[in-house]
Amino acid sequence: MPSFSQDGTTRIPRYGDVEVKATPKENGAVTPVTVHNDTDESAHYDIVVSIGNDIDWVATGTFRIYGVPAHGSKSEAENVGGTHLGPIPQRPKISIDRIPTY
Repeated sequence: MPSFSQDGTTRIPRYGDVEVKATPKENGAVTPVTVHNDTDESAHYDIVVSIGNDIDWVATGTFRIYGVPAHGSKSEAENVGGTHLGPIPQRPKISIDRIPTY
């Protein structure tokens, strides 16, 4: 079951072992994704995240986080979206679309 929180303008959904943060900036949403591997073996994750405003601004990012150690965590960050889609949402809506693990 996902949970959501907010820290200032940063929106934070958590789903299982995945945490996504989206902070609106002038060029898009700065989006770090952190995975916590609670297994006994190293794992790889391909996480797809969508960020939008629930109307017409939607951007998608794919985060490939490889070699997350057993019982460890690892993060990747990128800027998702941009002004080419229109004004950056100041209260972005975030969905974690896929979390394939291998």
